[in-house]
Amino acid sequence: MASQVLTVNLVLTRDRRDEAWAIVSRLHGDPTNEDSQLYAREEFYQMTQQVQADAIAWAQGGNKQLFTKPSYRKRMWMGFFIQYAAQSTGAQVIYVYVITLYQDLGLTGGVPLILGAAYVTVATLSNFFGALIVDKVGRKPLLITGLAGCMISLTLETIMIARYAGTTNNAGLSMGVFFTFCFISFYGGGIDVVGYIYCSEIFPTHIRSQGVAWSLVGTFLSTLVYVEAAPTALANIQWKYYVTFICLTAINIAILYLWCPETKGLSLEEINGRFGDEVVVHFSDATEKQRMDLVEAIAIDDRKNVVSAGHKAV
Repeated sequence: MASQVLTVNLVLTRDRRDEAWAIVSRLHGDPTNEDSQLYAREEFYQMTQQVQADAIAWAQGGNKQLFTKPSYRKRMWMGFFIQYAAQSTGAQVIYVYVITLYQDLGLTGGVPLILGAAYVTVATLSNFFGALIVDKVGRKPLLITGLAGCMISLTLETIMIARYAGTTNNAGLSMGVFFTFCFISFYGGGIDVVGYIYCSEIFPTHIRSQGVAWSLVGTFLSTLVYVEAAPTALANIQWKYYVTFICLTAINIAILYLWCPETKGLSLEEINGRFGDEVVVHFSDATEKQRMDLVEAIAIDDRKNVVSAGHKAV
């Protein structure tokens, strides 16, 4: 569904209106259902008007607006922050050194390799589960849950390593293994699945490619710093390196809660309004007067399209 909506906006930017309408109409099911088709027309009208307004605004400033226009700049740093916060959980460090971590917890032979494979499998399953619930729970609550879960899991994991690594306490060592799986479950289901959705839908269609690319700079810069520092840090300060990620995640949860808006249930056009941009046509949050104006505007737009189609036929 999300990919289809993004396709509609992209097609509209290419001035292929009929193709865009065919997609929207198909998404809303039965073409003979008047209520369904009215909803589709209202949504489609909002899309067309917003795309036109965005194109005019973009033509006035171009790429420099990405960091000079306040609403675009906020999006750029927010996308960067979301990806940085995901890596600041320590996820890549744990993934890269998970076999060594299991060996430190007293596992030998092929067991660390088997658990490493299980770790990745759990990540895949939790990612799938997160994808199923993200539209019901919401982006922000699921992301905060993922960050908090990773922070708590890593805290408990660090305690197990600090107290029981190098000992024969099987209970403590086993709990250390267990908390790694708790960590990846929260990461896969609450962070990984949401981060890329959020970092794409907060950007309008005409700057989405630049915005997502910039957001991923946050991913790779953070990964580079954390993973490059890991060998030296783990050799010298050992488990204390994980405390860095625990502290950073605690700070990031607060920033996310206070700064990032929820986008669940909003159209791409209405998300613009959350960042201070003009919403040309109000739809799901329309007042009674706005809805009456919308119905009238759609009727006028339909008449124009009929006339335009007639001229093309001639």
